[in-house]
Amino acid sequence: MEIAFKEIEKEFNETFGYVRQDIAEILKKNLGLNYTIALLVCCACEMLTWHRDLRDDQAYEVFTSLLPDTDSYKAIGKTLWEALRNGLAHKFRPDTFRIEDEEWRFTISSQSGPQMSVTKGQPNWIHLNVRVFSSRVISRIDAYEQELRTSADARLSFHEKSKRYIRTIPAEAARIADALRSVLGETHS
Repeated sequence: MEIAFKEIEKEFNETFGYVRQDIAEILKKNLGLNYTIALLVCCACEMLTWHRDLRDDQAYEVFTSLLPDTDSYKAIGKTLWEALRNGLAHKFRPDTFRIEDEEWRFTISSQSGPQMSVTKGQPNWIHLNVRVFSSRVISRIDAYEQELRTSADARLSFHEKSKRYIRTIPAEAARIADALRSVLGETHS
């Protein structure tokens, strides 16, 4: 069964399109929502992982691909990913991590400048330029969109994955279903 891009375009725009659009709009308006942008970058990494049928625990590999292309960054990519993503997602603050007697913390900015810098201190500081990370993850989304436009197999996979967005509430959750039905059509201000 061949699926045309037109058949999945709406779903693509409601997933990847929204995250791409939100990142770009926040940066364009210089709102200074650096943690929000960084969290959206992390979400985009997870989305790319899920849609490409990688294991959930491989999202750090997409994130690591956004880092400078050196052996050192490849070695620390997973640690940086976990501290950044988990901290932002669960506490809306990147985790500080400790290795032996050294602590490492993040600062996140969206001003022009280098992608990353690391400075010694108490703690050591990992400075991330979320503008550069955003540009890189948007390039990955653009590349995935291009793949969907040109590959029938990729479109079929995307179509099948999109069916899994639906969460089924277990049958024993009748109380929840009844409550949802009881509020159908209501508006509260």
